[in-house]
Amino acid sequence: MKYLAAVDLSEASLLALDALRAFAGQEGGDVTLLHVVDLDLYTAGGSIPGIMEFAKERLTQESVRLSDCGLRITAIRVEQGDSTQTILRVAAEEKSDLVVMTNLGKGARTGRLFGSTAERVATSGAIPVLIERVGVAEGDSENCCRLVEGSPFERTLVAVDLADDPGAILSRLWTLPGVGTARIVHVAENDTAAADARVRLGDLTAAAPEGARLESDVLVGDPATAIVQDAAAWRATAIALRPCTHGALHRAFWGSVARAVALNANCSILFTPTGD
Repeated sequence: MKYLAAVDLSEASLLALDALRAFAGQEGGDVTLLHVVDLDLYTAGGSIPGIMEFAKERLTQESVRLSDCGLRITAIRVEQGDSTQTILRVAAEEKSDLVVMTNLGKGARTGRLFGSTAERVATSGAIPVLIERVGVAEGDSENCCRLVEGSPFERTLVAVDLADDPGAILSRLWTLPGVGTARIVHVAENDTAAADARVRLGDLTAAAPEGARLESDVLVGDPATAIVQDAAAWRATAIALRPCTHGALHRAFWGSVARAVALNANCSILFTPTGD
């Protein structure tokens, strides 16, 4: 597996590397470390060459920790440009199988809410994106921690739309290391639709790889609310689902189940687009 860890060098973003070690360290893999200097977003002082040199030194330090747990660092890249487009470009150049990022959990007051770079990367590419959720102590943006210990894939709730190629999400999931138990859920509009959905979910579970720990259920109600509540009750460490890949106007007008889940769930989010 090839991983791209995109970090902004904040303490919160570096926790993405802790998540990467937790699920990929035992099985190994190739890692590209990336920091993007986005001049449109950059507000600190100092020369750009100096900033880029500092970033490279910092990433080099982090690479040692990743190497110590069995991961192979294949590239350390510090790039200038638009954050989203640069992450997607580097992921393509490095042939990455998964992009790993972080985003603060709901209730954080540091201003880095979901909806910027992480959302754009997840909805713009054809590569899975793991957004590791990070929390901070109220009033103390430097005191960060992962919301879930261990591998984010230990208990993965897979939210599927039965009208939208649900098998593709599971196919992506089974390629990832450290996957423990998976729970497939579909949210139906009413009890009548739920009965048919249960039959179709049975077909999905039957097609799972031999030895996969898997369960399924059909929920009824508002999709985003039902998914978030079920994930909390089941103690999910991650929620896997497809992002809304339509334009910004579509997301703003209709709303996106994926975006609402990502805003409100207190666990990692694995966006699994089905495009190649």
